Amino acid sequence: MKQYKKFNAGGKYSGAVRNIPVNISVEDIMRDASAGLEHIAEEAGLSVVSLLMDGERQRLLEAGRGYRHGGQPGYICLNGRKVAVESLRSRNRKGREVPLETYKAFQGKGELPRRAFGDMIRGVSTRDYKAGVTGFMRGYGISKSAVSRNFIVAAEKHLQELMERRIDAIDPVAIFIDGKGFGDILLVVAIGVDRHGTKHTLGLWQGATENAAVCEGLLNDLIKRGLDPQKRYLFIIDGAKALKKAIGKVFGGLALTQRCQEHKKRNVTEHLPDSLQPEFRRKLNAAYAMTGYADAKNALYSCVRELEHINPSAARSLEEGLEETLTLHRLGVSEKLRESLRTTNCIESAFSSVGYRTSRVKRWRDGAQTQRWAASALLFAEERWHRVSGWRY
Repeated sequence: MKQYKKFNAGGKYSGAVRNIPVNISVEDIMRDASAGLEHIAEEAGLSVVSLLMDGERQRLLEAGRGYRHGGQPGYICLNGRKVAVESLRSRNRKGREVPLETYKAFQGKGELPRRAFGDMIRGVSTRDYKAGVTGFMRGYGISKSAVSRNFIVAAEKHLQELMERRIDAIDPVAIFIDGKGFGDILLVVAIGVDRHGTKHTLGLWQGATENAAVCEGLLNDLIKRGLDPQKRYLFIIDGAKALKKAIGKVFGGLALTQRCQEHKKRNVTEHLPDSLQPEFRRKLNAAYAMTGYADAKNALYSCVRELEHINPSAARSLEEGLEETLTLHRLGVSEKLRESLRTTNCIESAFSSVGYRTSRVKRWRDGAQTQRWAASALLFAEERWHRVSGWRY
C-alpha cells in the first residue's frame, strides 16, 4: 500500500459521475479488507482506487490508444477529506496526456462519496467485502456490472493457473487429499507440502461423489503436470476407501498412506455411549502421542482388547486401518513434524476458507462456476498459509 497524507476537505461536489466500466477483480480488493473498520476501510478504498486506475490505463494500452507515462502526485476525496495518491499518467500516440476518468471520478465530493465510504465501513465490519467494495464504487459512479464480469474473467484465470500448475516445479513430498461438496457437486482437492514445508494447492477434480474414479482422475491429472508416479510420496487422507483404492492403483506399493488420526478417534468414540467417550478419547490421544512406533501400536491394541468387552463394533473400527494411522511413527518422523502431518486438518482448514468465501453463493449453477469459485478461494487462501511446523526436522 502506498503511503499517503491527509488534508482538510475543500471544494464543492461537481455532481453525478457517469458509470465507468473498468477491469478489476474483487478478490484483489478483499486482500486489504480484513479487520480494523475505518482505518482498514480507508486502506481498502485506496486499493480500489489504485486497481481501478491501473485497470483503466491497461485498457487504453490494450486498445492501442495510449501508453504508460509514469505517475505524479495527486489526490482523491475519501471520507470527506483529500487524500494524497499517485495519479497514474497515460499518453496517446501523439504524446498528448490522456486523463483517466476513474481518477476524475474519485475526486468527487458530496453526499454520494460520503455514503460510499459508509458502505465500505459496513462491508469491513460485517466482512461482506464485496458489498462494501461495490457500494463504495457505486458512490463514485463506477459500474458494478463491470466488476461482476471481470470477476468471472479473473476467476477463470485462477482456475487456469491452478489446473496448469507444474507439479514437478513444486516437488511435493507429502500430499493431502480430501473432498468438499458444493450443492450436488463434489470437488476432490489435493494440497502438497514441499521439502521446505510450504503448502501448495496442486489441483482439483469434479465428481458427484468421492469415488475411486474421481480420485484417480485427480491423480492422473497431477501426473500429467509433473507428479512422478515412480517416486515415493506420503499421502494424508481421511480413510475413505475410494481414496486409498485410487492411490494404490496409480502409485502401487510406492505410496505411503497416513490415515487421519482425528478421524479414527472420532469414528471409534462415536460407537460408545457418552459416558465412555472422554475416557477412550484420552487413551487414544495418549497412544498416538507416544514417540515410538511399537509403544504406540501396543497401546492402541490394548484399547482394541478393552473395547472388545464393551462394544465389538468399536473394537473393529479401531483395528481397521490401524497400521495406516501409525505410518509417521513407523517412518520415525519427528514429533513436531508428525503433529502437522498426522491429520487432514491442513486441507480441512483450506476448505473452511473456501466455504467462507463461497458462503454467499445461493445456487451453484454448474461445474464451471463451482471450479472457478473454488480455485479463486484456494489460491487466495494459499497466500496466507504458514509452513508446516517441524519441516526442518
